[in-house]
Amino acid sequence: MASSPPTSRDDKHPYVDLFSDYYDGELSDDERIAFEQELATNNALRAEYESFEKSLDLLHSLEFNFAPESFVTDVTRDINRQSRGAFFRDGWLFNFRIPYEIFAAVLLAVFGALYLFGLQSERGYEVSDPPDDMPTIDRLDDPRGKALGSATHEYAVQLSPMVDLGVVARGLRNDGFSVRADVRAQADVVLVEVPRKQLDRFVRRALPLVGRDVTDDLSSARASDAEVVTLRLEHAAL
Repeated sequence: MASSPPTSRDDKHPYVDLFSDYYDGELSDDERIAFEQELATNNALRAEYESFEKSLDLLHSLEFNFAPESFVTDVTRDINRQSRGAFFRDGWLFNFRIPYEIFAAVLLAVFGALYLFGLQSERGYEVSDPPDDMPTIDRLDDPRGKALGSATHEYAVQLSPMVDLGVVARGLRNDGFSVRADVRAQADVVLVEVPRKQLDRFVRRALPLVGRDVTDDLSSARASDAEVVTLRLEHAAL
């Protein structure tokens, strides 16, 4: 009988890696014949395979059982009792769980709505043209100013949409006029408070800023009895 080669972990026999395939019947005919011939002549290899076979036979002999239907309920009840009610409380609120798919879909919808809202905010407001039948108000005859005893009146000065109101506001402020920005009917306007006696000076200062002579726009302001008038610089409707 041939001598048995060492089968220690440091010098493992190559057929040891075939134990599982031979046990499951997955070797080819040539591999199976060669493996069985080696088992017949190698006592150490045969002893190691028999130990391997007995271990698997023992595992396969174990009885397979399912957990009882009350297993989860019993475990959660024990955890609830030992944690003094900190976990697995009774009631639908504590037992209710939202599926992760639905939760993720809701989050995507919320973030999508916030993103679209942010884009809409960046675009700003769309200014619609006023209706043709909208009545006009002559500030000189407006009873509201007289009822409040106001010493100022407001008059509109229509400018080209190409005029930059920000540049106009800075220029007039640098010339010493009282200037403030406002929003009227969702449109930006510049309000300039001018003493009635300085309207000619305003016309000269405004000419290079707005690109035209605004003398005709101030005829009603000149006729006012107010010491200070408010000029509303705004873009003319297209």
